[in-house]
Amino acid sequence: METIELAKKFAGLLEEGNFQGAAELLSDDFRAAGPTTEITKAQFMGSLNLILSPFPNHRFNFSNFMEISQDVITCTIQEQGTHNNVLDLNPLGIPVRLPPTGKSFSLPETLMEFTIRDEKIIAIKEEHIEGSGIKGILDQLGIKLP
Repeated sequence: METIELAKKFAGLLEEGNFQGAAELLSDDFRAAGPTTEITKAQFMGSLNLILSPFPNHRFNFSNFMEISQDVITCTIQEQGTHNNVLDLNPLGIPVRLPPTGKSFSLPETLMEFTIRDEKIIAIKEEHIEGSGIKGILDQLGIKLP
């Protein structure tokens, strides 16, 4: 499978909420990196379930896939969702437990980079944009972190 097709397949599985299928496309030594931390495959998959379940209509809105090199694909994401279930971030070390608010969020568009080797995604890196990520979601829900 071409690298761009693998990245698109992974994105489609995430949009469908098929986290098991998405996990099968990640290498065992997979790493996800954000602006402040790097996490393992298990941590990444666990955080997806934890962060997305409070937002049953969550969308990543993947678009603009582009092959940068033989093993690097970029795309943009623009996450949106509505807070309809309990949001508990305590397992991530974030002291937040919030009952459903019914509030919606819409994060700014950010760039995501996939690194692929041997038909597996070995790394995902998301650029930091002010107002993005978990902090952006919490800000839009009216929760300020200390």
